[in-house]
Amino acid sequence: MDLSIRPVRTAGDLARFIDVPWRIDRALGGDPHWVPPLRLGVKAILDRRHPFWRQSRRQLWLAVQDGKPVGRIAAILNQAHLEHWRDETGFWGFFESIDQQEVADALLSTAETWLAEQGCAVAVGPVNPSPHYEMGILIEGFDAPPHLMLTHNPPYYADLLAAAGYEKARDLYAYLIPGENVRLDGKVRRVGETLERRWGVTVRAGEMRQFAREAAIIHRLYNASILGQWGFTPIDEPEFAAFAADLKRILDPDLVLFAECRGEPIGFLLALPNLNEVLIRIRDGRLLPFGLPKLLWHRRSVKSVRVILVGMLPEWQRRGVGSLLYSEITRRVLGKGYLGAEMSWVLEDNVLMNRAARLLGGHVHKTYRVYRKTLGAAIGRPSADGSAGDREGS
Repeated sequence: MDLSIRPVRTAGDLARFIDVPWRIDRALGGDPHWVPPLRLGVKAILDRRHPFWRQSRRQLWLAVQDGKPVGRIAAILNQAHLEHWRDETGFWGFFESIDQQEVADALLSTAETWLAEQGCAVAVGPVNPSPHYEMGILIEGFDAPPHLMLTHNPPYYADLLAAAGYEKARDLYAYLIPGENVRLDGKVRRVGETLERRWGVTVRAGEMRQFAREAAIIHRLYNASILGQWGFTPIDEPEFAAFAADLKRILDPDLVLFAECRGEPIGFLLALPNLNEVLIRIRDGRLLPFGLPKLLWHRRSVKSVRVILVGMLPEWQRRGVGSLLYSEITRRVLGKGYLGAEMSWVLEDNVLMNRAARLLGGHVHKTYRVYRKTLGAAIGRPSADGSAGDREGS
């Protein structure tokens, strides 16, 4: 069979790049648990005008076999990561492949070569396009759809990556917390009461009319809370503003919580209605002509939420502020008629959050894995003007 790896250069190439997951799903007969992304959303994150690409560079490729796209990959040079960690790590993401090792090997080796040419010694992936967005290959938990903003892939992806020489970098856990399993007594309740009594810590909900203020608080607390966490770098203001603007369209202010000590914000929790329960019905990933009416109609029947972000100032992380936030969000989730929640994802070595999820009655129902591979000696450096590879349409 004739296999070639072709750089994405034109707007038409980019449309074919975005379409690859649908091609693979059709070839597999249709996975009922795959939630198709919205094509407009994928196009937006790949648009070079997105704030993430102000500092970062990338190259996209399509795998074409007998004239048909059968895979895709993006190689990503995250300059903020390199400046923060100084670890010569490059990334790849947006990976899709049919179940052929030859296809996966060709895609991965092409991305690895590009990263090495930029001076990288290690390749890590998948990230789409950074840990602030989507990350990881699903390796356990294929029997249920993912929650909002999480990925789903065929089970054979893990085998393709292992055979290509990749090893585990980190695992990420998704905790399912059914409403009937929730435990708010015992340690969770006692810690919350102690915080309120001893430190004067209180919890309030977000205020939509003060959205800019609330977003700025979350941005500051989020960056403070992730310092030192594996793979993460502080997110700058323009990129966070774009992220917040996207979330504003779907968030419920009752599920945005702030912990305050005598009026000063020290922590936050953000939960979102699990719109994947609706998006799974929009099989073509297009809002028009029929997707948008489905979304507007069915979003009222969403029965679960995803706790997507929790953060607090470092000096408060071991004082139990999380317990207060978890108790309050649980009361609100159940009070609004939701049947349960997912806390995701949680790094395997984040002791505090793993412990909190279990104390609340959660159990790991999905595991995602990020992979790494040593590239050896870098074979090149970017040119003086910072350009590399072909530029594609947007």
